[in-house]
Amino acid sequence: MPRGGRFQASTFWADLAGVGATWYTAVPTIHQILLVRAANDYPEDHPPRLRFIRTASAALVPAVLSDLQAAFSAPVIPAYGMTETAHQAASNPLPADGPVKPASVGVPTGVQIQVTNPDGSPAPAGVTGEIWIRGAAVTAATRTPTRRASPPAGSTPATSATPTPPGTSS
Repeated sequence: MPRGGRFQASTFWADLAGVGATWYTAVPTIHQILLVRAANDYPEDHPPRLRFIRTASAALVPAVLSDLQAAFSAPVIPAYGMTETAHQAASNPLPADGPVKPASVGVPTGVQIQVTNPDGSPAPAGVTGEIWIRGAAVTAATRTPTRRASPPAGSTPATSATPTPPGTSS
């Protein structure tokens, strides 16, 4: 999936139906493309029976989340992952399992997640910090270390991650 090897908005719904998929995952840009093209491309006469739509890679604007749910009759589940994890590190639950919180990465999925202060100590709830993730789905190392004692001047905090915090093992 997809049939042509790459995403094609014009064949997306046929490709999805062709493999019998009951959910899909995409980045916000792809979701927006599908919404814009829905009037022409979405098979209203034989709509797919989607259990859910997952969004990842970047935060999904709440209005787009609502529009997706209305247009495609499926709950939208925001999820979070990063380069150092084997895809998903956190996800909102399916509606039957708990509340979906738009603009939230959800709860950890098989990993431990901690937000830390610049010195590595745990940050209190509501405080911006660095995200540390540990678990079997995290790579042992990256080509270029991303750990910094503090973000570079002018950068936004909470954007770097360390697979294993100093003094611990995975």
